[in-house]
Parts: sequence; structure tokens; C-alpha cells
Amino acid sequence: MAQQPVGAYEYPDVPLVPEGQSKHLGTYGNLIPGTMLCEYLEKFAKDEGLLDRIIFNTKVIRIEKRGTVENPHGWDIFVQGGKPDGSPDYICDKLIVATGQTSEESIPENLLAAGSSFVPIIHSKYMGKKYEILAAENVSRIAIYGSGKSALDAVYMCAKMGKRVDWIIRPDEVGAGAAYFAPAVSVGGKSTNDLISSRYAGKHLPSLLAMNDGWYRFFHSGASTFGYWFNGFYWRHLSKVLWKSMGYNKSENGKNLVPTIKPEDRP
Repeated sequence: MAQQPVGAYEYPDVPLVPEGQSKHLGTYGNLIPGTMLCEYLEKFAKDEGLLDRIIFNTKVIRIEKRGTVENPHGWDIFVQGGKPDGSPDYICDKLIVATGQTSEESIPENLLAAGSSFVPIIHSKYMGKKYEILAAENVSRIAIYGSGKSALDAVYMCAKMGKRVDWIIRPDEVGAGAAYFAPAVSVGGKSTNDLISSRYAGKHLPSLLAMNDGWYRFFHSGASTFGYWFNGFYWRHLSKVLWKSMGYNKSENGKNLVPTIKPEDRP
């Protein structure tokens, strides 16, 4: 399930839900099911002629600059199982690396050494493929290592299956704690997503692309003492509202999930 409402993940000229249909068609509380989002992106890529330009199941193992730094002539790209003579598989003038942060899983070496066929270690990106293993009747207890959003999803899924879950989070600023409990609906019944993604909210975020904007000069440049103070007040107030709504203090287990935040960053 995508943790965004309908309208957040769609192209302006191609609505996710067909025009004339209910905005909630096929969605769950206006959130987008992963299958629905995948089908939408596949259809868009096919209709726009993008599929013919995508080379699937190909791993890039090396990239080399052609020419020199002072006089570049593009890039050589080498892929796994490429040309036997060692020549570049692809040559391009411009190169954009857009692999994301989770294209390859990161598993601590000590966990890899402890793994076995009897106690499998499953990265969160494979939870779908390994669902039957997790849901098996002979599996009664599952440990989740990490505190990111994928860990929270894994904890929720395993708990819903009736498993006993041990959630392991490092007790330092690296482990940080799970800071992803902001509700879908915030103060006044407004969507949290609408609140933080509004045009006004964007003015409180400094951008190198909008330094000539009057809002930037007022909130971020320091030219206005009041504007600079008000920007800090805005974020402190918003943090307090969201922090309170997360409900960490509703249970003893919830208190254990309070993120480790530097004193100066606390709301």
C-alpha cells in the first residue's frame, strides 16, 4: 500500500482514477494499493512509448568517462555478461544515475553469518516474495531489525498475522527510533499530506532554485528578523502538533519507540 492519497502519485495529464469515476475507486481509505500504482505506471510507460527504451534485468558493473575531465566525450557503460571483447556495452553523451537509495539491500555481516536454512534472514524488499515463509504456521516469532519505514511496515504485517514480534532498534542517533507515526488526518480533520505539501508549506523550505523569491528573502535570508524567527516558530509548532498526534505516550511499548533526537532539534 502506497502511503500517499490519490493525487500524490500521478502525472498531471493522466489521472490515476479515470475521469468520471469515484476518487476512491479501488483505493483503501483513499490510499493507493501497490498493485493499482504498478498497473498505472506500466500503462503510462506503454502508452508513452517508454517500455521500448527500457533495458530490463541489466546490472551495470562499471562506468568510465570518455576523454578527460577538461575535455569529456561522454561515458562508457559496462554491464554484467556484456560483450566478450571487453568493449563498452553502451556509450552515451550524458549520464543520469537514478538508482535510488535501496536498489541493493544492506544486511549487517554479523546477521549474514548467523543465518541458516532454519532461521532465514529476509530483507524487507523481499517480504512479498517470502510472504509464505513468514506466514507459515510453524513460525511463531519474528525479529525485525531496523527502524525505517520498511521496518514499520514489516512489524505491522507480522503482528497482523498473529506473530510475536521483537523489534530491534539501536539505542543511538544512528538507530534513531521510529519517527513515522504521523496520522493520515491532522488537526482540524485535514489530510496531513495536504498540510505538508501545500504551496504555503513549501515556502518554509529553503531552495537554491528560488533565492530571488520574496518568501525566501523573508523566511530564510536573514534580511527580516521577524521572518527568520517566524520560520523557526512554524517548524517548532508543526513538530509539536505532529509529535503529540503520534501517541508515543499511550503505552509503555510506545514510549520505547520515541526517536533519539539531539536536544537542539526537539520540539
